[in-house]
Amino acid sequence: MSSKVITPFTPCTSGHHSRGWAKAWAAHLVLLGCWMLVACPAAAQRPELLPIEEPTIDGMDTSVQEQLRGAWTELRQMLADPSQDLELLAEAYSGIGQIYLAYDLVTPAAAALQNALRLSPQDWRSRYLLGSLQQNEGRLQKAADLLAEVVAEDQVAESGPSTVERVAAWIRLGNVRLDLDDPEAAAAAFTAALELDTASPAAYAGLGKSIARRGDAASAVQHFERALELQPEATALRYPLAIALRELGQIDAARRQLAARGNVEAAFPDPVAQAVLSLASGSGVHLMFGNRALRQGKVELAIERYQRALEINPRSPEAHRALAAAHQRLGRREQAIEHYSSALALAPDNPASHYNLGTILVEQGDDEQAMRHFQAALRLAPDYDNARFNLAAVLARNGRYDEALPHYELLLSREGSDHAIRFYAAHTLQNLGKHDRANALLRQLVQEDGDRARARLALARGLLATDGADAARQQLDLLLETPGLSSEQRLAGHLELARLEAQEGRWDDAVRSFDQALEVDDGNPSAHFGRAMALLLAERYGDASRALEAANRRLPEDRELRHLLARFLATCPVRDLRHGQRALEMAFDLLQLQQRLDIARTVGMALAEQGRFDEAVIWQQRLVAQAQQAQAVELVPQLQQDLQRYRLGQAVVAPWLPPLQDPGGSTD
Repeated sequence: MSSKVITPFTPCTSGHHSRGWAKAWAAHLVLLGCWMLVACPAAAQRPELLPIEEPTIDGMDTSVQEQLRGAWTELRQMLADPSQDLELLAEAYSGIGQIYLAYDLVTPAAAALQNALRLSPQDWRSRYLLGSLQQNEGRLQKAADLLAEVVAEDQVAESGPSTVERVAAWIRLGNVRLDLDDPEAAAAAFTAALELDTASPAAYAGLGKSIARRGDAASAVQHFERALELQPEATALRYPLAIALRELGQIDAARRQLAARGNVEAAFPDPVAQAVLSLASGSGVHLMFGNRALRQGKVELAIERYQRALEINPRSPEAHRALAAAHQRLGRREQAIEHYSSALALAPDNPASHYNLGTILVEQGDDEQAMRHFQAALRLAPDYDNARFNLAAVLARNGRYDEALPHYELLLSREGSDHAIRFYAAHTLQNLGKHDRANALLRQLVQEDGDRARARLALARGLLATDGADAARQQLDLLLETPGLSSEQRLAGHLELARLEAQEGRWDDAVRSFDQALEVDDGNPSAHFGRAMALLLAERYGDASRALEAANRRLPEDRELRHLLARFLATCPVRDLRHGQRALEMAFDLLQLQQRLDIARTVGMALAEQGRFDEAVIWQQRLVAQAQQAQAVELVPQLQQDLQRYRLGQAVVAPWLPPLQDPGGSTD
């Protein structure tokens, strides 16, 4: 599991990668030499680079020549800078190699790709292209060595090959090993490709050829037939199929296959090679220059290049994706959505486009559309764990915990599942009431180097929910003793400790904990509200009055604090602290802003406090009817109890305390 999976809804400016964040856009630079290209004197850390001889370009289109000469000027400037970043220089050489390959200029392409690898040995794309070049040139052992290094790349590395690219590398490696007459190694390569793509006709074809060389004609026939079933136009396969059928004695079937044979080999998607071919159109060149500008932080320049690529090829999904990613980096969500949508209209089977569009839609608050795109990404790439993680997070955010849990369960089944995955899975389990399993996950997390404070806080909440107050308090004490704790985490710790103390009826202790929370953030409404409630429940009415007045001055827009003050003024047991008229005015004002039954109930209390019982009865009768109509079952008995009091000429006193017994039964 990639450690990049940290927070839900993280945008990925890259393409899908099997179990990780893969790069959709090769950030290679397009720079060509137009005469003898020799590396300038190297800086201390710069390796020795090969010279690249300029091929003849006089016969090429003027636009191509201008691109090549402009590229050379740019590269020369990079080479002249001893402090030039080696990764960027490697990308420049890789870009040169790719452009030369696009125009079938093999010798300078090979030198450029070798330079890229000398500067950046982890550059798997250059290694893959150099391996493919060596394969085409007949240098089979060199090709096998290079391609074997590509497939050995870490499968969860952020910059490693995607699943499709890895399949292509395995198939190429298998074909090279067949040409080296090593059917055992070839079969292993094709089998590895099929493990990643169970519907690859080229992998089935290669495996059939490997098995046929090992003398198993019957198995070879099965694989050839499966390849033809997947790709009927691969008519070249009918010849080896005919040979295998002949060995099995099926002469007539063999003759039919020979009669239908052709020259089309089984094909396989090869994104890296396809990107090279696109460079010859001109749009690919602008894409590569744009990628380079993006890597250097020149986002507007990158956008300009991508737009030029789109002008040349308006139906380029790559250009739309690149533009979307650049706009997304600048926070231009509407433009990013537009271009991701265009990219998907042209290439609907790109999981990364679905994923990235989903992340933007989440930021826009459109969770339903975001979930559809995360689900589409998963249909196309079931191992796209980042899409699965975000889908689960959106489901959980919308309270759909039972739907989120299976996704978290699958992510948890991965070996070495990410810290964040376990945390959010625990959060979901807590909300489903599965506290024992949630607590077990959180106990693991507090032992690790991840965000221990967050895990410890969640564990305390889980322990509190399972009546483990002492264990919960221990976790909170450890949390608050943590050095370097952020203010947000310290605030949360004090608030949780205060709630624990309140749950145990230790009101004075809770007040002190809320005070400590307010020392961290004196504008926190939860701390003000909780402190006032603790004072009320401790029957410290004078302190509660001062606390509520101060809180409302500090946070005049907070409706909950204002409502609590109104309720207090209408119902405080201390007569001198009540003020029915003020409570009535405050409650009416709040009711204009938000039509809520509990606020309307306070209006009735304020009327009764002033002795206006007839008005209170009429008001309360309407309120009971509204509650019954709204099916607010939990409020109806309380409202009826208030109504009975008003009919008896009694005001409501201290409604935050346990409810009094109904003095005379409820009436409608």
